[in-house]
Amino acid sequence: MLVAVLLLGLHCPIPSAWFPPPFLAAAMDPKDVRASAAARIPTWTVAPDGRSLSRTHTTTSFTAGMDWFNAIAVVAEAEGHHPDLSLRDWNTAEVRLSTHALKPPGVSENDFIVAERIEALPVKLKAPRKAKQSAQ
Repeated sequence: MLVAVLLLGLHCPIPSAWFPPPFLAAAMDPKDVRASAAARIPTWTVAPDGRSLSRTHTTTSFTAGMDWFNAIAVVAEAEGHHPDLSLRDWNTAEVRLSTHALKPPGVSENDFIVAERIEALPVKLKAPRKAKQSAQ
């Protein structure tokens, strides 16, 4: 799906004096957000109220989390649509998307475009721990 987005050249519309943020109309219905997320960005989480999308990674290091955030910053600046970023416990990196220009804030097509672009970014992930085998 991301390849299709990149090939079609879909980008977030950038608000300007000619087209201020209200051109975004209204936030997507939470049912539609969940359906779109399942189809387009299945590894992302939809907030219980349907007003934001998030993705969390456990990275190999603090620096790996910051590298991912720096890559996200490039995407966000290019699209003019900026997520909330959080790095906690030294290696747990979270990105959260919602469209703050909407009243009330919620999820718009811009959030899906940026999420798909973020999903394509490299991130150094910590390998999951293997379950210990019980001696039998």
